[in-house]
Amino acid sequence: MAKSDIVLPRVYMNEGGKYPQFIGQPKISYSQYTSWNDAQYKPDYIVQYFSGIKQEAGIWAKFGNNVGDYISHKAEGKEIVCEMLSEDDKLFLDGLDYPENCVYEDEIVIECEGFVVQSFTDRTEYIDGGTVGILDYKTGNTLTKKAYYGGNTYNQTCLYSIGKEKEGKTIAYSKVHILGRKGNGMPKYPIRLSGELLEVDTPYTRERGEKIIADITKTAKEISYLYKIYLKYFGE
Repeated sequence: MAKSDIVLPRVYMNEGGKYPQFIGQPKISYSQYTSWNDAQYKPDYIVQYFSGIKQEAGIWAKFGNNVGDYISHKAEGKEIVCEMLSEDDKLFLDGLDYPENCVYEDEIVIECEGFVVQSFTDRTEYIDGGTVGILDYKTGNTLTKKAYYGGNTYNQTCLYSIGKEKEGKTIAYSKVHILGRKGNGMPKYPIRLSGELLEVDTPYTRERGEKIIADITKTAKEISYLYKIYLKYFGE
C-alpha cells in the first residue's frame, strides 16, 4: 500500500501476527465508524481518539462485552472472569452451540483507499474447502431488534463477509444470534439474560459488502480531515 494522505488517530500494529503487510497503515474499526456516525457517541469519539482521554463504556456495552468474553473464553478453554454475569446467565451461555471448527474473535483486515479496516468476528466457522460461516452475537430485546438486524441498515456481518471473501473464502451463511436481555441496570433490576435466543439471517451480497466499505471510506476521510486540523493546532 502506498503512503496515504489519510491520517487517522490509530495505525495498524498487527498484534495478532496475521497481516504484517499493513503495519503502520492508518486504521479504523467498525465500532469507530458507527460511533462517528451516531450523534450520541461522536463527541466521545473525538475526546477519546483525538485527545487520547479514555472514555468508559456504558453499562449496556459492558454487559455485552462480558457476554462476548464469556462465549469466546469458554470456547477457547480460557479462564472466564465476567463480573456482570449471574450464574443463570452463565448456565444459559454454557448451553450455546460451540462447534470445534470455529475461531472466536477472528481478526479480519481489509485494505481500502489509503487505510485499513480492522475487525473481529464473534465467530467464524471454517466449514470445508474454503467455505466459512459468519456469526455475530448481540444482546437485546429479541422482539424489537429482529427487524433491525435483519434489515439493510445493519452491515457488520456484511463487512466481515466481504473481508473473508477478499481472502478467497466462500460465505456459507451470515447471521446474528440475539441473546435476550432484561433489566435496566438499577439495583432492583440488574441486567440479565432472559434465556431467549433468536437467530436472524443477515444475507450477504458483494453489493452490500462494497457499499459498507464505501461508506466507511467516506467516514475515514471525514475523520482524517478534522483530525489533521486538530493536529495542526494541538500538535501530535
